[in-house]
Amino acid sequence: MSYLLPIIFLTFIILATVSIIWGRRLQGSPKVLLLHSVQTEKFEALLKLVNDAGLSVGTVEESLRDRTKVAITFDDGYEDLMQIVPLLKRQQIPIMVFVPTAYIEKPNDWDHLFAKGRRRHLSEEQIRELAGLDAQFGSHGHNHRDLTLLSNAEIHSEIDSSKWMLASFTGQEIKALAFPFGRSNSAVRQAVRKVGIELQFGSSPLSISGESLGRIPITEFDNSFTIRRKLHGGIVAGVEALKAVIVSRFSHLTPVARRAVGAS
Repeated sequence: MSYLLPIIFLTFIILATVSIIWGRRLQGSPKVLLLHSVQTEKFEALLKLVNDAGLSVGTVEESLRDRTKVAITFDDGYEDLMQIVPLLKRQQIPIMVFVPTAYIEKPNDWDHLFAKGRRRHLSEEQIRELAGLDAQFGSHGHNHRDLTLLSNAEIHSEIDSSKWMLASFTGQEIKALAFPFGRSNSAVRQAVRKVGIELQFGSSPLSISGESLGRIPITEFDNSFTIRRKLHGGIVAGVEALKAVIVSRFSHLTPVARRAVGAS
């Protein structure tokens, strides 16, 4: 027991130091936001916070070139995205949506144990409508499988199937991928490049050795204070980066948990 307090203190010091270092790194990094579900009011509030910070929403490519541009991406392609269609039309806001194509017009089945129930994904018709508003699309795999557990042939099949379907629906050349569960390694990133993917995105704010791009998670637990800090960098942004890395490391256990409790 006498060793417990020093261990806790040392752990706190290490985590705080990492958060400060990462927060400083994030101040000069591209600003690509990661969302999943969306509500119109919260999305409008997010846009206002971006503008109040002296920034503006641009495409992913613009955000990589210009640090005053913020890109907004959505993982999983849930149909609640359609709530903000009037706003996208009115303000001509560019977004990028990463879709697991095997789940088009179906409910998800990988995280409903830990959410408020299953959520339905965009339909083919809705994908076409969003593409008509100049929304960009990228692969999120075909079956939303952890790519680090697959062979190169399986990775190729997952990504190639997804690219082909999305290209046929949108008329776009699919060159971007968001890793399912945010998980990747050097072998996965190399295999993905061979399938013609030029932009690879994780779910942590920090990029991985220059091979994949980081994104800033915006969740239902965020408020105006935390979002401002994430946009500007600093220790709060560093804490969020650390949290995102931890979540990413354990997210692949979700399918295991589902099987353990017999979820269908």
